[in-house]
Amino acid sequence: MNNNEYIFYAVISPPAQGEDLYNVEFPDLENCFTSAETKAEAIREAQHVLRDCLFDRLKNKFAIPNPSDIKRIKLSNDQEVLPVVADLSRLQKRKYVKKTLTLPEDIEAKAKRYRLNFSSILAESLEARIRELESRVAKEHVGSNRKKQSGTLPLKTKLSPVSI
Repeated sequence: MNNNEYIFYAVISPPAQGEDLYNVEFPDLENCFTSAETKAEAIREAQHVLRDCLFDRLKNKFAIPNPSDIKRIKLSNDQEVLPVVADLSRLQKRKYVKKTLTLPEDIEAKAKRYRLNFSSILAESLEARIRELESRVAKEHVGSNRKKQSGTLPLKTKLSPVSI
């Protein structure tokens, strides 16, 4: 493990009666929690939220506490605990900018209900979209070189909207 990797224990709770979400919280970190529809998604989201919570603490010059001993974490019968690793090396090399976001009120309400991290989701969606565009541009470039050699002009790729 390097200096930019942290391991904290997450407590995963299955959906409560009448609910449909697995909840994940980090007992050692205040306001560090998430939820998802499946256990696998909850674990993946736990990795993202842990990374974001730790990065935010470092950025704002707050101390990162030592993780509790797993034996000291109290669980109810249906909860389980698992270690989650967060690697901050990639985040610490980036410069971040604040952006104002406007979105439909109903989407914001649903996202808050599911405790979604807006910045993380937007960054991941933009990265995926950029990779898609770069791939299309690269393919178009290769295709245009071949078509120019045969005397025809390349067709431009039409980009379809992406829903996030």
